[in-house]
Amino acid sequence: MRNEEIQRVRRGLRLTQTEFAQLLGVAPITISCWERPTDKKRPGPWHVAILEAGRLAVDQPGDLEVDLAEVLAASGVARALYRLLLAAFDPL
Repeated sequence: MRNEEIQRVRRGLRLTQTEFAQLLGVAPITISCWERPTDKKRPGPWHVAILEAGRLAVDQPGDLEVDLAEVLAASGVARALYRLLLAAFDPL
C-alpha cells in the first residue's frame, strides 16, 4: 500500500496519526514515516491487512462507527493470524 493511500485511509476514518497508530499498535512516528513519500519504511503484513480493511471502509461510505468497528475487528483478527503463523513457522 502506497504512502498516499495510507494517509487517505487515516483521514477517511477521521483519525489523527496518534489515534491511527494506537489502532495499528505502532508509534505515531511510524504512521508519519509510512505517509511520507520519501521514507522507505513500509507496513508489515498484518498492518497491511488492517489498512486494507480501512480502505474498504473508506471506499464504501457508510456509518463511520460501523466502519471503525469493522477495522478494529480486522485489527484483532489480523494480529492473531500473524502471531499464529509466526508461532507455526518459528523453528525452536
